[in-house]
Amino acid sequence: MREAGRETPKQFFQLDDGSTAIEYALIASVTAVVILTGLPTVAPTLNGFFSAIVDGLTTR
Repeated sequence: MREAGRETPKQFFQLDDGSTAIEYALIASVTAVVILTGLPTVAPTLNGFFSAIVDGLTTR
């Protein structure tokens, strides 16, 4: 069995374990930017929606 960190240079450059983590981090950061950018547009609609729910529950 080979010890960790004892790869040949060719094997080292073929490793792709860290690339998946980087891809997931990029996807998460782009998703966060999209959510934060769109939130001010959607917030008034959500506020009205939840206010209507609260009003409906409190009038019964």
